[in-house]
Amino acid sequence: MTQSASWQSLREDLDLHEGAPAYDGQPTWVIEDPATNRFFQLDRKGFEVLCRWHLGDAELIAQEVNKETSQTVSKDFVDGFGTFLIQNQLVRLSQGKSVETLTKQRKKKQTWYLWLLHHYLFFRVPLVKPDRFLQATLKYVRPLYSKGVFYVLLFSLAAGLFLVSRQWDVFITSFVDMLSVKGLVYFIIALSISKIGHELGHAYTAKLYGCRVPAMGVAFLVLWPMLYTDTNQTWKIKSRRKRLNVGAAGMCVELGFAAIATLAWSFLPNGAWRDMALVTATTTWVSSLLINISPFMRFDGYYLMSDWLGMPNLHQRSFALGRWKMREILFNLNHPVPEKFKPKKQLFLILFAYGVWIYRLTLFLGIAVLVYSFFIKLIGILLFVIEILWFVLKPVFNELKVWYGLREQIKGKKRGYIGLAGCFLLFGMAFIPWSTGVTASAIVKAGEATEIYSQFSGILQDKIVHEGQTVQAGEILTRLQDPDLVEEEQVLIYRKKRLEYEQTLTALSADYRGQSDSIYANLVQLDVEQNILNERKQALMLKAPHDGVWLDNETGLSPGQWIGVGQHLGRITSFEQLKLNAYVLERDMERISTQSSCAYYSLAAPKLRYDCKILEIEKFPTRLLHQKELATMNGGLITVRQDEAGLHPDESIYKVILELDETKVPAIAHSGLVRFSGKSESLMFRLYRFVARSLIEESAW
Repeated sequence: MTQSASWQSLREDLDLHEGAPAYDGQPTWVIEDPATNRFFQLDRKGFEVLCRWHLGDAELIAQEVNKETSQTVSKDFVDGFGTFLIQNQLVRLSQGKSVETLTKQRKKKQTWYLWLLHHYLFFRVPLVKPDRFLQATLKYVRPLYSKGVFYVLLFSLAAGLFLVSRQWDVFITSFVDMLSVKGLVYFIIALSISKIGHELGHAYTAKLYGCRVPAMGVAFLVLWPMLYTDTNQTWKIKSRRKRLNVGAAGMCVELGFAAIATLAWSFLPNGAWRDMALVTATTTWVSSLLINISPFMRFDGYYLMSDWLGMPNLHQRSFALGRWKMREILFNLNHPVPEKFKPKKQLFLILFAYGVWIYRLTLFLGIAVLVYSFFIKLIGILLFVIEILWFVLKPVFNELKVWYGLREQIKGKKRGYIGLAGCFLLFGMAFIPWSTGVTASAIVKAGEATEIYSQFSGILQDKIVHEGQTVQAGEILTRLQDPDLVEEEQVLIYRKKRLEYEQTLTALSADYRGQSDSIYANLVQLDVEQNILNERKQALMLKAPHDGVWLDNETGLSPGQWIGVGQHLGRITSFEQLKLNAYVLERDMERISTQSSCAYYSLAAPKLRYDCKILEIEKFPTRLLHQKELATMNGGLITVRQDEAGLHPDESIYKVILELDETKVPAIAHSGLVRFSGKSESLMFRLYRFVARSLIEESAW
């Protein structure tokens, strides 16, 4: 920094505002750059330096601050503050060399590939300048901030939940019916209304506190559109509570919509409005909260936490603490803490930093897979590599560079050697061929299976045989009792006893002797009716049609319960001719052969192992998956897409036919997993094969 350099003079259009107190109660100030609508918070040291910036010399400024205030600053601090002002273009530029330097810096920032790297993941497109409209309509919106409206919404929510609970079955059924194309349309409409209300909530609340709202528009997160509102001017608000109100306003609006929609659903007639009320009362605000309330990304939750803690740049400051703590744990460098906090708050910020890193690693890997899945595969692979290199490996590489710069300090520390060895061991594990097994979805096909339904209605008299019990042909599974049949049997027994009594009187009385033939005929008729009743009673005893195992026992059935006609009770499956078909992903085919050992694990009893043997490995991929049980939509593990022809696997799969040891297989569920012993493979080699295979497939080599 040279003395009296005119290019270092502060720009006249900058504004300085008193900010909200910091987390420790210290005063803060905010520099407003109206040209870019950016704000920069200063602590007491920065403020004192800024007040003396006209002196034009770093050493002189440091001396004056140390002499006239209780703050202690160095010449290096003032030089760093000057660099900050220059980098953020808060000073006037006149000297050609400085202009040239900043121009080069700007051009470097605007290089197309750097722009693409920074902006394809997230960028904004401003659409409107709403400030005049907000100012003109604020008087109509201001009453919505009253306590009366809050109590009305609270009452609406309580009343809506009560009324919905009275129609819960209808509500759930209606929600399931929304899982359709019509439901998707209503979801988009309701979501659009909710999101517009969300952003207007931010905008009007900021306007209520005297802030200017320069822009509203659309932000794109991995090309997914999201509305946004520029509320940077809230940094001028001194009250932290008011800034929290601005940050929470959007979610509060959506919750208000949900409360009203919940109540309205109970009164609206069937139709589009009721369906949209249902969507607004359920999915839209839930999806909004799941995204906006997270403090791990720069959405509403992040700014709420930042204001609540009184810590601008929360991520950067917590990351600095997290990196410092990691280095201390690994190398015991005894470096000073980047920023001093109370022990509990420091621990919270460190854990928060680690949580953000884990969340972002998971998110970026998920985005990479998402990009690969939904883009043209060749472009998807390129973007996948960019995701991994830029957002995962680049931060790791930068940290390793710092470690390399600290190598002299690490050499003298015993813990440093241990930490480095642990890191290299952890990194090396990705290259060690740990994976020796191949897992594939499988299904057991039995020789004979019979679904058991009740042929008559009645009361369940006995407990049904337990799940997995082996039964023989003709064995009673359970009994039903028909109250009408019991009553008929009692009447028949009474009639038969009476006729038998009258038959004994024929030998004693002439009056009955003449009726002997009639009495005998009636007794024969009663015997026939008795046989019919016995057959009907036998029919109420459910018997096994063949040998097998009782599976899929219907839950919730107990003695004394009424069973209707056609009630499903379970299934008897014969395992005399077991067939086991497994479906192996193409990328794992090279690792198995007919000599590979394998074992089957039932999804119903995953702890039980059943040895099997490979009979055949088909040489061509399976184009259609006929075993619907293995598809993800039915609880399986194979991802498919469905059309009129059937289920098409998303990845190439090959059928492997296996043989189970029939004598050792008890009652097992049809679907499960087969674990093959395969060639060892490391994580990095698997990633290499995946990328190489995808490139070959997409480039048609």
